[in-house]
Amino acid sequence: MSKLGNIEAGLMTAATEKATNIETETARFNRRMDRRYARILKWASTKEKDEVADQLAFLLLFVIEQGKSARFVDNVKNDLLRNYAAQQRKKHLDAMNAADALHDQPGGSREKQRLIREAWASGKYTSRDVCAEQECGGLEISFSTARKALRNTPNPS
Repeated sequence: MSKLGNIEAGLMTAATEKATNIETETARFNRRMDRRYARILKWASTKEKDEVADQLAFLLLFVIEQGKSARFVDNVKNDLLRNYAAQQRKKHLDAMNAADALHDQPGGSREKQRLIREAWASGKYTSRDVCAEQECGGLEISFSTARKALRNTPNPS
């Protein structure tokens, strides 16, 4: 074989190796994307998460078509999940505020607790059980709720 033939054979070998490496990297990338897609589908087991999961699945399909990097996928995924978490926090705070508004209204549970504690503090009753039993009917609460309201209250002076 001539020198030119050796160089040509070396170049062909290098090109074949490079093509094999590119195919391997592409296959590895596609396997990673498939695993991520499977994780998204597993994570989206509840109705609330469906919208976020659909967005993530669309993102993965877009990335596979466009040949974007996995880091791009992670950045966008983190943004989507951050937005989802913020929405969940807002829902939670709204629910807590609604519960507080319900319990704080006139005739609500917190006012009833305050009234039974005032009755106990008056010194009119010999025990918390007697106080709870006699006051629960007037306040329209159960005995157990009245008794729980009197837990850890100081003895009347």
